[in-house]
Amino acid sequence: MLAGFFQALEARPVVETILKEVVGINAPRIALARTDHERVDTSFNEIGNTVGFFGGGYLTLSALHALLPNQPMDKLKLSHKSKQAFEKALQRNLWHQSGAAWGVSSLLFAFMWALPFMRNHLTASRTGQTQFTQIIGAKKHQGQHNRDAVEDEKAKNRWWAKTIMSLGVAGAISGILLGRWGASKGFALTAFEHYMEKLKSPHRGLKNVLDRFLGAIRFKDGKFKNFNSVHGMFFWGLPAYIGWVQAARDKYERVEWIIKTANFFTWFYGLPAVIKTAFTKRFAPEVKAQMTQLNRSSVNWAVMTAVEQKKRLSPEQFLQAKRLWTRQNVVSLLASIVLLGVSPMVLNRYLTSWRLRREGTHEATMPNTATQAATINTLPTDSYRGIQRTHDAFSGFIETQQGTHQRRQAALL
Repeated sequence: MLAGFFQALEARPVVETILKEVVGINAPRIALARTDHERVDTSFNEIGNTVGFFGGGYLTLSALHALLPNQPMDKLKLSHKSKQAFEKALQRNLWHQSGAAWGVSSLLFAFMWALPFMRNHLTASRTGQTQFTQIIGAKKHQGQHNRDAVEDEKAKNRWWAKTIMSLGVAGAISGILLGRWGASKGFALTAFEHYMEKLKSPHRGLKNVLDRFLGAIRFKDGKFKNFNSVHGMFFWGLPAYIGWVQAARDKYERVEWIIKTANFFTWFYGLPAVIKTAFTKRFAPEVKAQMTQLNRSSVNWAVMTAVEQKKRLSPEQFLQAKRLWTRQNVVSLLASIVLLGVSPMVLNRYLTSWRLRREGTHEATMPNTATQAATINTLPTDSYRGIQRTHDAFSGFIETQQGTHQRRQAALL
């Protein structure tokens, strides 16, 4: 049953990414919120981030392709018989894909960056709270007298959100203009790619990096579902965490988001490779040989299917390999939940609580001259009069003693 579930996910990479995002990151962050206000604040943040990227990406790319038509490769070949006509149509199609990709990437980058400012504005409007420590219940709400501060905070967040989204819209417009201009001029957009394919680089890693960079320029076949990890990093993860750190409402929230940022970029891209490498060593040599033959970096369902079809393992050995592959996927999902979702939330709750307690104790033990002066100046009237009478009586006693001493000195003389 689990094998079929993970097989279906592997066949649908977008669904797999959404599942890991929702189950591994969104749900733990919402569930581990400290107060109801923080839970609503986090829900808008997390759901808006996921829906904005996938929903916004699909809808925006579809809208841009209405202005920059995209044709599948098979239709291009069928509709253009001659090689010259096909090459011309291919160049036009590639320019349309590039312009649309630049436009949707600009909008996605801007939305991910602006979303935290939208969240801040919504939370300030809904609760009247402008500090993160108020939202998590560490400090009490100051009441109506901070209305001006709330309005200032809302205005600041509106300005940031509008400015960033304006940049995104400008990028989308430039993408449309670029795609239409390049298609009309007929420049050979594939010339550099053809050069890179012929490049005999001794450093395979460098060529792979360049290939991934070129892949980030366009979505394969002009379809959003074909986004890769480079798209996810530069147009999703990077702008989102930049925005979260920048839009932090106080130093405590900023530290929490810095920790989440370091945790995300460490585990989101490194964790799958670590787990798959560890499990690959445990597969039978026949499975690893098939993995190499198919040019796969790890054992996936395509490798398992090829092994089964070629009868390289006995039924018992194949069943054992299938169970190991299933465990690999279960461990990967559970590790994502623990390391990406739960652990940074638990760590942040502990560290923020510890910092608040430490700074509160430190401030309580420090002498405050201004407070002492205010206390003296606000003594009750009766107490002040009592102190004045004591001072006058003591002064009279001193003067009497001085007069007696002077008379004794005169008598002796």
